[in-house]
Amino acid sequence: MPVSIHHALTCFNKTALLIKRRGIEAGLHFNHPMVFTLQNDSDRVKNGGELFLWISLIKMFEKMKEFGYDRKITNKAIKDHAGSLPLMMCRAKGHDLDCSWGNLSLLYKEFYKSPVYLRLYLFLAVFIFFIPNKMIKIIRDVRKKIYVAK
Repeated sequence: MPVSIHHALTCFNKTALLIKRRGIEAGLHFNHPMVFTLQNDSDRVKNGGELFLWISLIKMFEKMKEFGYDRKITNKAIKDHAGSLPLMMCRAKGHDLDCSWGNLSLLYKEFYKSPVYLRLYLFLAVFIFFIPNKMIKIIRDVRKKIYVAK
């Protein structure tokens, strides 16, 4: 995972969550959490960086519960984002995610205690993980050509 993305998200987590905690007393309220990485898209997606950013976002939603955010809202946000795990894996594989045991163990470490619906998406993501990157890229390129032809 590129250090700059991780560092930006970590700084955002700590700052935003502390502002929220103090903001309750001051009357400051956030309706929607936002993440800015200040990087262009090509840097963000290289070597599966987008997948790691997505995992960090799910972690942030979990952490928000500790800072007093409504559990119903954070659980809904996690559930809404859970369905995009297989898509994030396809995108990461299309941008040269390394098929290593470290990356696979990261997925399991993050999601093995998750609710059942997230584990189903984890199963699909692991299946996609073992598809060769070259095959994912070929499918992606063919799909793009079909959409351009329409």
